[in-house]
Amino acid sequence: MTEHISKAELAARNPATEEQILTAILEYLQQAIPDGVWATVEPRGGFINGRPTRKPHAAGVGVPDIIGCLGGQFIGIEVKTKKGTQRESQWHFQHRLLKAGGEYAICTSVEDVEDFLAPIVRRHG
Repeated sequence: MTEHISKAELAARNPATEEQILTAILEYLQQAIPDGVWATVEPRGGFINGRPTRKPHAAGVGVPDIIGCLGGQFIGIEVKTKKGTQRESQWHFQHRLLKAGGEYAICTSVEDVEDFLAPIVRRHG
């Protein structure tokens, strides 16, 4: 059984790491917009000898952390902390996706995602 988590409870968690923010956003998407299809792009990388690394994957570089489809609209959500910055490869992917007619946002919280998706939900919901 899936536990229902309110927006207020998700916001109260005040996640600090990108992984915590990603988890909170995915929980929100699954509960608030169940008609959408949401997925994370794996592997997200890790550390080797104390240095961050990102493993290559079939989707290519720069793919957002969350990809989805809502009402036929392709959506990319890049998750960042408040201090996080977009990499060049992510910027290039963003512009290719927008040019192809998709929607893209850099989000640091559940509230950012809610604001980003509101007009898409109104159009397609």
